[in-house]
Amino acid sequence: MGASIDEDSKTYLTWEEMQPFIQPAREMAFKQLVLLWQKCKDLDDFLPLWGDEVEYTLVRFDHEERKVTLSASQQQILERWRGYEKTQPHSFELHPEAMQYMIEMIAAPPFGPGLLGMLEVEKNLEERRKTLQALLGPGEFALTLPVFPLLGTAGSVTPSKIPSIDKPLSAGLGHLVSEYERWRAMAENMKSRRGRPFEMSIPVFQDTETQQNALLLDDFGYASGGCALQVTLQAKNLDEACQLHDQMSVLGPLMLAMTAATPGYQGFLANTDTRWDVFRLGLDDRTSDELLQMEKLEQHEIDVKIRVSTSPIYLSAGDNIRTLYQSYLPGLSEVQEELENVGMDKNLACHFAQFLQYDPLLLESDHVEADGPEDTYHFRSLYRSICPHIRLKVPEGSHAGWRVEFRPMEAQLTDFENAAFIVFTVLLRHTMEFFNLSIYIPMRLVVENMHAAVKQNAVLHERFWFSWQSNDTSINGFGVDPRDQKDRSGFSKQQSTVQQLSMAEIFCGSRTDTHDDLSSPKEDSFQGFIPLIEVFLANSPLSAEERAVLMTYITFIGKRASGELWTDARWMRHVIRSHRSYRHDSVVTSEACYDLLHRIKDISQGELKVPELF
Repeated sequence: MGASIDEDSKTYLTWEEMQPFIQPAREMAFKQLVLLWQKCKDLDDFLPLWGDEVEYTLVRFDHEERKVTLSASQQQILERWRGYEKTQPHSFELHPEAMQYMIEMIAAPPFGPGLLGMLEVEKNLEERRKTLQALLGPGEFALTLPVFPLLGTAGSVTPSKIPSIDKPLSAGLGHLVSEYERWRAMAENMKSRRGRPFEMSIPVFQDTETQQNALLLDDFGYASGGCALQVTLQAKNLDEACQLHDQMSVLGPLMLAMTAATPGYQGFLANTDTRWDVFRLGLDDRTSDELLQMEKLEQHEIDVKIRVSTSPIYLSAGDNIRTLYQSYLPGLSEVQEELENVGMDKNLACHFAQFLQYDPLLLESDHVEADGPEDTYHFRSLYRSICPHIRLKVPEGSHAGWRVEFRPMEAQLTDFENAAFIVFTVLLRHTMEFFNLSIYIPMRLVVENMHAAVKQNAVLHERFWFSWQSNDTSINGFGVDPRDQKDRSGFSKQQSTVQQLSMAEIFCGSRTDTHDDLSSPKEDSFQGFIPLIEVFLANSPLSAEERAVLMTYITFIGKRASGELWTDARWMRHVIRSHRSYRHDSVVTSEACYDLLHRIKDISQGELKVPELF
């Protein structure tokens, strides 16, 4: 999540300077949480707005040398943006991201609440790209590329100036960390807390002439330097937000596999297609003692105190909601009990207690002394330093209610693709509410699905744990005759056991006969997200023309799920392996990288279409 430009003037304590204040800060965070929850737990009737965050990789082409490098020009671009935003109307904002070659852009104000807002998304993304491009220098382009293939290799960066940093980061990719103090302080404090070298082993794709089995990525910058696509959904109230969090937790691995766009690192093709494992392990600040605790709990597949992971617990109340951390994670029971004693639901108390076990990573110099519980600084600072794949976001003043941030998707190469996945996420939220659809599975299977999602070409080759249940009660509010529920939805209070399905079965349905329709579902078959979305749209107030626009996105998603259209990762891997400089050794040459990114630049600007992608 990008930092605000306004945070540039803030100063932060080093990890050593923070030590006397960590426990008081954690205790104050607890008190602030209690007051915040008491104040916000009954907030209701917020509109179903949504927003997105798209992160961009800045590159520079040298056409004479046929070379492309990262462009470390973040600060200059944001300085130009300050002048632009004062004089030009805009419906988005720019923020600094973790590395000097990254920019984040968000919709401002958010979209919605009506379905018509979905028709504005792609145009907004196109305007963002156009505006950002106008802020760049000669030869520079902004690509929605998750990971630059040559990151970490010699000569892979073109600094726009020599940074004047008082406290330079000494190792690895430290010279590329954003010059905004929040990012530099977080990077330094994470390294200091960890107290051991960063080591991430990534399997190398094995071609006929490949000479090594794995890559060793030795810097947190490989994790924080990747670009994501995130969607934040506002709920009506806390109960709806908890239900939405749980549904999105199950969807997370599926959407990660569908948006796979990272075929390699450090000049090599990897045997994975997404950045998730690097993101998870590269931001791991656990000490050696905490790793030993993980080994003791290995039978539960728990990553103790790792900051990036799958969401550890379902939040909705009810005995049928299975949790991962409920009874055997050490150190939570006392805090959880205190939260339950003030009236917090057991599952929500467990969720917040798990977050309160972490050390804060940032402490502003003007917040050294613990502020009163009415201030929320310590809670928010601690809470935002942990990155589950689905984040429950607490209200902010009167303008934003309880929200859910959907975090696992990778940035896609084009505005159309990014718009498609944003729209699909929002439509799926409304469709599941429309059908009262429940897709809970044991949380350990969500973790297993996430492991499957990172694999090469997971959309085609992996099967994912899935379950569903619907009693169709929510259809009534959309003008559908409840006596006609089965004919229109294909559901009649139908539930499957937890089973492994292909991506095509989950998204497109498990019907094999093309003449079948939703009125004749096969026994124990899931109708598929896309057929259900079609029913939802057919019963929406949208015009036929408006539904047709949305269906271009949904059709694309269906073809991606079936494998008819390739993921970005599969296409990039194909381009590299087909390049004249490729020697079947898994090495991404500088020439291949140049040609690949030049094609991506043309595709993203609408100058070229690729059949495998569209």
